Amino acid sequence: MPLPPILPTPSHELGRILGVTGYKDFAYEFEGKDELWTRATSDPASISDDERRAVLRRPSAETEEANVKRVTDGCLTCAQLITKAVTEPDSLSAEECDLITNDFHDLTSGQSLDRTQAHLKISDARYDALFNAQQAVRSQEEVAAEANANRVGIALAAAASEAQEAEKKALDIRLLSPPDWIQRLNGEWGFAFYRCKETAPGNEGYWRWIEYLEAVKKDTQNGLHYVVGGSEAFATRQLQFIDMIGSEKETLEYRQNFRTFRDMGLCGAGILKNTLLLITPESMDSSAQDYNATPHPRQYRRSWVWALDPDWKSLHCDDDGYEGKVKVSWSHLYSWFYMVRSEGRLTLKDLWRKSQESAGVWSVGLD
Repeated sequence: MPLPPILPTPSHELGRILGVTGYKDFAYEFEGKDELWTRATSDPASISDDERRAVLRRPSAETEEANVKRVTDGCLTCAQLITKAVTEPDSLSAEECDLITNDFHDLTSGQSLDRTQAHLKISDARYDALFNAQQAVRSQEEVAAEANANRVGIALAAAASEAQEAEKKALDIRLLSPPDWIQRLNGEWGFAFYRCKETAPGNEGYWRWIEYLEAVKKDTQNGLHYVVGGSEAFATRQLQFIDMIGSEKETLEYRQNFRTFRDMGLCGAGILKNTLLLITPESMDSSAQDYNATPHPRQYRRSWVWALDPDWKSLHCDDDGYEGKVKVSWSHLYSWFYMVRSEGRLTLKDLWRKSQESAGVWSVGLD
C-alpha cells in the first residue's frame, strides 16, 4: 500500500510554532474596537460590563473567576485578588502577579509575549486610543493592583533567576569536584584480601596469579576512569593481603581472622573495616577471556571477587538465601562499592539482592 503524502506545515502554523506569527492569535482583541474605544473615552458611563471587559482586554467574568480560583487554590475571588494586590502586594505569588498583568488571562510565558507583541503591532493612533479608553474605564484600585503586580512579579522573577543561577554554579562546582568519598580519603585506601589455598601460586600457578593481578588492576582503573579525582585516588588505592590461606568453603574462619585482625588495629587507615574480600578459583577464572566470551545478556564482561561480611557468624544462609557474601565486579570495586560501604549506605545483603538481577554479580548499570 502506498504511503500517504507528507503534507507540508501551513506557513501560518509554522510561523506560530516558531514564535513569529503567534501574535495573530490575539488580534481579535483589537479588531473592530475603534468605535468602542472612542465611546469609552467620551462617555464611560454608557459602557456595559461586557464592553468594559473588551476595552480592558479581559476575559468573560466566568473565565476570569475560574482563573483566579486556580492560582489562589480556590481561596479568592477576582475582586479579593485585586484588593490583595493593592493592600498586601508583597504577599502576591508569581502566578498571581502573572494573572493580573495578563489581564486575568491564563497564559503561558510564550503566549504572554505573543499577546504583548499583538498590542505593539497596532498603529500609534490606535494604541493611544486604546490607552485613553482603558484609562477612562479602569478603576483606581485596578490601576494600583496592576502596578503592584508588575513590580512584585519582576522582583520575584529576578529572585528566581538568581536562585537558579546559584543552583547552576553549585552544580557546576559539584560536577567539577571529586565525590565526597574521594575527598575524605587520606592516604592509602582499599580492602583487605584473603585468598583460598586453591589459588596459592605453585610453579604453574605463580604466573596465573600475576596475570590475574594485572587483569584486575586494569578493571580497577576502568572503574575510576570517569570519576573526578579518580586518577589521583587510583594512585593511592591498596590491595592489603592478609597472610592466611584457607579453604574456599571455610568462610567463617576468614571472618574470624579478619575480626581479630581488625580489632588489633592492623588494618590500614583507609582499609574498610566492614568488608573483607576473598579470591577463589572461580573469581580468578572470571578474569579470563574465555570466561567472558559469552557474558550474560545486557551485562558487561567483567571479573569479580567475593565480598564477605566479617560480622556474619552463621553457617547457613538466611530465609532469603543470603549467606553473608556477594560477588562484586572488579570494575566497580574501587569506586561505587567502596563508596557505598565506606559511607554505610547499603548492607551487603542490599547489594546481594541487587546482584540477583545481573547474573549474580553486583555492579552499577551504565546502560
